[in-house]
Amino acid sequence: MIWFLALFVMSLFIGMTPMEISAGLLSLAAVYGIWNRRMEGRNWPILLTGFDWIFGVWIFASWASFAVNGIWDNSVGIEISEFKWLPFLYLLSFAIQRSRLSEKAIPWITGFAVLASIYAIVISFLGFDPIKDRMIEAFGDSSFVRSGGLFSDPYALALCYGVILNWFLGALIVLGRFRDRLSLWIGLGSVFLLVAIGLTFVHEVWFCLILSFACMAFVYSRRWGFSLGLFGVLGFGLVSQFSSGFRAWFSGSVWLISESDWSWTWKAHWSLFKMHPFLGTGMGENFRQLPEVLRSLGAPAQIVAKPLGNQYLDLLSGHGILGLILYCTVLVLFLSLSFRTWGEIPHKHVFKKGLCLGLIGAQAMNIFVGFFGENFEQAKYKFVLVLTWALAVWLAYEYRVLRERI
Repeated sequence: MIWFLALFVMSLFIGMTPMEISAGLLSLAAVYGIWNRRMEGRNWPILLTGFDWIFGVWIFASWASFAVNGIWDNSVGIEISEFKWLPFLYLLSFAIQRSRLSEKAIPWITGFAVLASIYAIVISFLGFDPIKDRMIEAFGDSSFVRSGGLFSDPYALALCYGVILNWFLGALIVLGRFRDRLSLWIGLGSVFLLVAIGLTFVHEVWFCLILSFACMAFVYSRRWGFSLGLFGVLGFGLVSQFSSGFRAWFSGSVWLISESDWSWTWKAHWSLFKMHPFLGTGMGENFRQLPEVLRSLGAPAQIVAKPLGNQYLDLLSGHGILGLILYCTVLVLFLSLSFRTWGEIPHKHVFKKGLCLGLIGAQAMNIFVGFFGENFEQAKYKFVLVLTWALAVWLAYEYRVLRERI
């Protein structure tokens, strides 16, 4: 099982096709392992989260939104199939438990993270992607390009590597405190991941990484948290004062003061929510209806439908208030489970203590970045997030925060 899990983790640095293939192989191995345990008459091997019922309600609400709105075509099956991450979550949790994950994996994961990050960094300097065999345009007036690394997609790379960087930083905080030699490996991986993410020029991920790191620092030590928070506020003020580009990005992303495509898209989604407040238009149907709604709002002819740039408002228009509540509840419950597990892990178990802290940071980043982009709609990112949740479930069972069914 450990080899299939290792293959899946490595695929998270490469791209969508390797992710899907390795996830499929890992799922088959997990199903075989579950079947064997049941045939041996052993305890039920599925690791339940303790709030599994909410997933059923979420799927039913998504189905009901199509049924109530009378939209029933081939796209419905495609949209509902997006919940395939849910069975994979349970299979992945089982695979992690059976793999007996330990700190021995750190050098291997770090080595692969460094290699993948080096490729992303080299692309940014060269302005050429050897795998895709194409030139990449420079970012603004910079001499660098927006590197997408092995993903060939800067936004997806920033999101996925950002979650992984949180895992690394959480482990670095704890292992570094105990001067563990493995902290050198983790520190090396963190530096390369940070540079690779920086060269994507995805400002929202930069901003959310700072917030998630501040959260981890506060969880680990209130003194650290307050100090880093004060430093962050001062840094934000200085960058805002001297960087007109950052000011324009922040104003446009948060306050939407301009008459841009995105501001009109926000208005269109809000209009769709008011038409279907409880169940929404149906998952994915909100985007298909955008052109018609934009015209009805009197948007200029040159305005085109674009990604919304806010996961929560996208859920509000596509799933309604019920879907948004369910999604936010899932986020809170997984984060709460991680906090409870953090409190139960002894300080002497430095690897798992650090990993748990990193999982808290990764989930905090996921919550923050949802205000600036439709992160949960990214298929690549969803694999990394589901692994974060599966690791949280595994640690909860390791330290008896959750107990196996007999």
